[in-house]
Amino acid sequence: VCAMALFKIDIAMVAGISSNSEAGIYVAAARISEITYFIPAILASSLFPAIVRSKDDSAIYFHRMSCYYKASAALAYGIIGGMVLFHEWIIEVLYGAQYSGAESVLLVHAWTCLPVFLGGARQQWLLSDGLIKFWVVFTAIGAVSNVLLNIYFIPPFGAIGAAYASLISYTI
Repeated sequence: VCAMALFKIDIAMVAGISSNSEAGIYVAAARISEITYFIPAILASSLFPAIVRSKDDSAIYFHRMSCYYKASAALAYGIIGGMVLFHEWIIEVLYGAQYSGAESVLLVHAWTCLPVFLGGARQQWLLSDGLIKFWVVFTAIGAVSNVLLNIYFIPPFGAIGAAYASLISYTI
């Protein structure tokens, strides 16, 4: 429930607090960055079994975890870079001129890839070390933060405010 609130409540809040037009702009931009969120799961399924097998040797385990985090960050930065460089073109090609306001939202929302990718790595680490209860706590804090930040940012800023709220709450 907390994960759903963290990742989806912003859409309902933009529509409820601002307008359907702002919600459409937000959804158009957010979907582009959110489509990359499957990558941490692929990375985890391919790399994490070897990491877990190395738990008996702490030096190897920590080295592999470090490499895993670095790979997650590198992939996120690569995706962010592509979206930052081509955000206007992406919106124009995918949605057309009627979604011209979505470019700035995509520019902000693209940065959510970094906390999502690193959060995926953290979740795997917490799971492997038997600390998954902390993931639940982090997710709950993020969800509450997302709601509060959306309440604060959407009225004056609309869709771009929701993008900033998402970025901040995902980082939390």
